[in-house]
Amino acid sequence: TLFYYARDVYFDSINVKAFNQPSIGKVVELGDTILTEKRLFGHPNVNSNHALNGFAFTSNYYLYAGGTSPYEESLNALDFGTIDNDYVIAKFDTSLTQQWVRFYGVPDAYEFLWKVLALDDGGCLLIGTTYDYVNATEQKRDIYIVRLDSNGNTFNTATPPDILADNAYRLYPNPATVQLTLRLPNSAYGHLQLMNMNGQTV
Repeated sequence: TLFYYARDVYFDSINVKAFNQPSIGKVVELGDTILTEKRLFGHPNVNSNHALNGFAFTSNYYLYAGGTSPYEESLNALDFGTIDNDYVIAKFDTSLTQQWVRFYGVPDAYEFLWKVLALDDGGCLLIGTTYDYVNATEQKRDIYIVRLDSNGNTFNTATPPDILADNAYRLYPNPATVQLTLRLPNSAYGHLQLMNMNGQTV
């Protein structure tokens, strides 16, 4: 039996909580023997948070694990933070050997990574929200999606439009290759379905 797990709390050598840092672990059960191992990733010595749906396996059995770093520990996912942070994403093989770790974010904005989604080409999507705590006149979030290839590189960047009406939906760029931004009216609720260029739900 083999399974993987994620955790945020890291303990030092004398079992005292030192800081929160995203980690990924593997548990192998061989008869009566249970073997465990863990790998940390992200910025060291800062409070970080693992994404709520932060695991994604590729078709060739590589594993993506993502989170938010640094993270305001006093807040929950629906609060509005006031620190400049980033998405953190790491790629591991099945033995938990880290292939790479990357950080992505909007300057002077508070990001929260919600989900990591593996793609058929070996890359992944990072799906979350960003809050512009410097320039925002209201507490509003934008959906922030980043597409990566198998080496953790983005494909291109996108510049949002300058003016957004408060009563209109804005989705840009369309079609998107790397980053997709959705802006909503002041009060809106809906269902978002993301599809690729072949019309397949991703």
